[in-house]
Amino acid sequence: MTGQLLCFDTSTPRMLVALGPQDAAAPAWSEVVDTQANQASSQLVASIDGLLQRAGAARTQLTALACGTGPGTFTGSRVAVATAMGLAVGLGLPIYAVSTLAGLAASGGVDGTVWALLDARRGEVYGAPVACDSTGPRLLADPRCSTLAQFVADHRRAYPPELVLGRPVEIDASTLPCEFHPVARVGNGITAAGLWSAARRAVELETPVRPHDLRVTYLRESYAEMGLNRPKRPVTKSPFV
Repeated sequence: MTGQLLCFDTSTPRMLVALGPQDAAAPAWSEVVDTQANQASSQLVASIDGLLQRAGAARTQLTALACGTGPGTFTGSRVAVATAMGLAVGLGLPIYAVSTLAGLAASGGVDGTVWALLDARRGEVYGAPVACDSTGPRLLADPRCSTLAQFVADHRRAYPPELVLGRPVEIDASTLPCEFHPVARVGNGITAAGLWSAARRAVELETPVRPHDLRVTYLRESYAEMGLNRPKRPVTKSPFV
């Protein structure tokens, strides 16, 4: 058993793990755990080992890893990245970063331009136009946070969509201009097939990252990074230091 790709994503309450030959159009084995409680990531290592057992393979037979980097839940995204880093270092494997937006767009099951949108809170969406074809999903513009109205204004002419895809509740299709209502769809998030498509493109066409350079994608800078944090009380030096 050679040329095996393992990919996984736990950036949402839905955990996905997929395994198969690197050049296969679809994963040979996959597992999806949807807890809706932000706890799916706790099952990641057990699910990886279970999938390998079903495939009759050992970890040493893997040849590449692909990891969903978010954005998504804080803990889930970090669990996936930490697990990928550990496996890559321990097994000496190349590792590829996969955008959650790319996996979401590929989960729509259409060829053409897909607007992949996630709720960024604060009245904003996090999204990007994504080209989907037989080679996998390719981001056409840098993902960023903006209001939905601004996103539409930025991309409606350059990248008119065949599909506008958002996760349940997060994206209300009625807030889109009427011209996009026929192509708007509420999805359940990333599918195993969508994650696999994004991972396979990354392995075939992108450069692997060094394990220690793998990073979670966050929606925006933290308050600490923006210099907005203020201590609640004066800082004092410990007498024991």
